[in-house]
Amino acid sequence: MSSKKTEPLPTNGSLLVEQKCLYHRKTIKIKTLEKPEGYFSAGEKHQISLMKDYLDGNTEHFSGDDWLYLIIKLGNRFFSRKKQETLQKEFSTTHKIENLFKKIAKLQALRCKIEDIVHYSHLDRRFRLYEAAKKDKHLFPAGFLDEIIELAKNNLPLPPCATQELLYATASLDYDSRNPFFSDLIIACYRNSHFLPPDIEMGHKIEKEIKKQILKESSSNEDLEIELMLSDNSIIQKVCGGRSIQLTLPDNQTLYLKFQRKDESWNEFTRELKMHNSLHHLFSDQDFASEIPLSKGLFSISADIINKRLEDELEIFEGHIHGYCFSASKDYVNYACQLDPSNSKNPHYRSEEGLKKAAIDIGKYARYGLSFDSLIKSQHTKDLCVAWSGLSKWMTLGQLSSYHFCNNEAFPGSICNWVEDTERSDLSWSGLRDLGDSQIFETTLHSLPPENALNVKFFPKVGNLLAFFNALMDNIVAIVIVYARGKRLSHEFHYQNPKAVEDVQRFIGDILEHFIRGYYATDTISLQQALELDNTEFEKWLHRTSLEIVYWSAMQPYEMTEDFFISRHDHKYQNYFLHINQNKRPDPEIMKTSNEIHNHSLSHKTADGRKYNFGLAHMYGFPLQALIKGLCKLSINILENSHPPHDSQSVLAGCTNQ
Repeated sequence: MSSKKTEPLPTNGSLLVEQKCLYHRKTIKIKTLEKPEGYFSAGEKHQISLMKDYLDGNTEHFSGDDWLYLIIKLGNRFFSRKKQETLQKEFSTTHKIENLFKKIAKLQALRCKIEDIVHYSHLDRRFRLYEAAKKDKHLFPAGFLDEIIELAKNNLPLPPCATQELLYATASLDYDSRNPFFSDLIIACYRNSHFLPPDIEMGHKIEKEIKKQILKESSSNEDLEIELMLSDNSIIQKVCGGRSIQLTLPDNQTLYLKFQRKDESWNEFTRELKMHNSLHHLFSDQDFASEIPLSKGLFSISADIINKRLEDELEIFEGHIHGYCFSASKDYVNYACQLDPSNSKNPHYRSEEGLKKAAIDIGKYARYGLSFDSLIKSQHTKDLCVAWSGLSKWMTLGQLSSYHFCNNEAFPGSICNWVEDTERSDLSWSGLRDLGDSQIFETTLHSLPPENALNVKFFPKVGNLLAFFNALMDNIVAIVIVYARGKRLSHEFHYQNPKAVEDVQRFIGDILEHFIRGYYATDTISLQQALELDNTEFEKWLHRTSLEIVYWSAMQPYEMTEDFFISRHDHKYQNYFLHINQNKRPDPEIMKTSNEIHNHSLSHKTADGRKYNFGLAHMYGFPLQALIKGLCKLSINILENSHPPHDSQSVLAGCTNQ
């Protein structure tokens, strides 16, 4: 430190030790590896907090060691509950907490720079980063740590941790493979902890409308009418899903009966009905692309009438089962993976249009602060292909929600039994279905189990933001794999067929454009703008995303029919099943791995006997890495831009097309 005389630092009683200013002190660290606040002892009576001084701008007394400790310990992306409570207690006001989060975000970005140096060749030291930085300074380029400390001292903004090139880099299945955009997403959530969806007030109106509804109980005559319809041979009946029946009346009107599932609470069961009523009350039919069913009321009928006709076990009370009736078109239960037999030229058209309707509405609901937590079965249930994982459901941020997994930035695990899983999704030819599986922004985190690490590793405000964007990314992933399930039925769907890759590329662009149009309530923003990529970067990302989708979702030899074997595309030998069987690796143009992959990781057979995994049976085996990185990038940009991306304040102003 310079010998030039300086003004005394502000003091608060803890800043003086034996009448000396803090920067003259001799300190001994007290359990510094355990205390995230960076508490130090100063003499016998006083303690000071590095984080408090950092927030107050009172850092003249910081040594290089102090800065390094602060960056590594407070720049961690995950905090125990005890550490969260300590920090929140010390910085209790809203202003101080938001300032704390912004400061943590900067420290996280700096820590990422240190991690990247030791990541690939010294993975074990990444988890003992402070010791590595203190004792193994030979790991770092000359002057590197000094530069990091200087960046911590100034107020200049830092660039993202991940470069644009990583968006379309070849996927990796190595143990230390990671999604660098996870870190940037966490940092963006800390930096923008005040974030609210653009029209959250409308979301609150919808929720208020749902809560104030008092549903009218059915009369005995109304119940009898339902029973008579179920016994009328002139009415065509069709079981839909696990607990619904479609009724086609003689006048061609279509009604649906949906029944309460066993152990399902009444509020949970009737939320969908109340959601439909609220949307019809607050909006016109043209405000949403997807069909909104029209309620016909509740009913209660004898359980004997159904007599185990439905797959799901139903709630029975005093010999009766309860449900509600609604009207909707037949397309409402034409699931989005189904082909249209009446359109031989383009049997996928109705499906793709339904998925686009769902995408724009998912964006619109997100604008209102509403998200959906389960469009496909695996997003409902414990369905990750690792028996010991204990995750409650498949999540795009799967590793962030895996409390015991050491590589928290790895890609999520494979989706088990994905062909069956996507057969009856909440996506149909008419768009988005089952609107009851939704939650308002402020409660998104509460929709996850308490043991989920988004509830454990993060401050609640940050965890809620991550849960909200995770739900949106889950929804897009669900749309993509439901789409792929339909497309794979064609033998033209092969990764070495440029036309197949181009078709998927066009669809991905359309789906995300529709989502953006719904979220920003305008059609003037392109996907390229929203991702903040130039022409070359955008095309490379789209191509890589589409190539991965076709390679990993195409038919495999054990499920192919004869027309695939005689196709002009080499389905028989050019597929990931055979690549891994023969070469112990996927096609290296699609995914790199330095370790051999064993046969038990293949999709055709898992430990519990199920078939058709999407990805390999690894904790980090979900293969659509470019898609997930792009969705993270889109989420980050939504967080960082309080105005739509075409606004003059956007960083796009400096983005040039090539």
